[in-house]
Amino acid sequence: MGIISYKGVLDMNMEKTIIGRTIGYLISRDILLAILVLGHISVYYHFFSQINFVILPVLVVGAFLWILFFTKLIRIVSIAKKDKYLVTAFSDEYFSNIKMRAGYNGYIIMVLCCLIFIFGSVLLNILSIGVDIPVYIAFEIVMLLGVVTDDISKILLSRG
Repeated sequence: MGIISYKGVLDMNMEKTIIGRTIGYLISRDILLAILVLGHISVYYHFFSQINFVILPVLVVGAFLWILFFTKLIRIVSIAKKDKYLVTAFSDEYFSNIKMRAGYNGYIIMVLCCLIFIFGSVLLNILSIGVDIPVYIAFEIVMLLGVVTDDISKILLSRG
């Protein structure tokens, strides 16, 4: 139909590269966040108290890697925002719809998780079962599920 300029081909490849790298960093970030939350829970409840000296350095390394992956993700986004073609490509209605739907999915999962914690706490109190779930661990779980759902939704919705 028309001839695509060299710049257009380069930008299309760059768009695919940025999407691919972003997906990789999102998955890595989600895995590291899950490891951090699960490690924090295992340290709090002393599931593996005999190996806490191993779990704590792993958590520190995981936190460092999470910061590294998040920094790389932010760097990719800032590079993409400097390119005029990529700004228009990623700000069209399709990508805006993906961001909005993914955010909605993450919000719904966080609300459902909060409701599960609330009703679970009420049920445990009615049954007189004493389970200590600190607010910050519940908060970590709710946020983790929201972030992971948002990221998975973005990945699945961007694939078509």
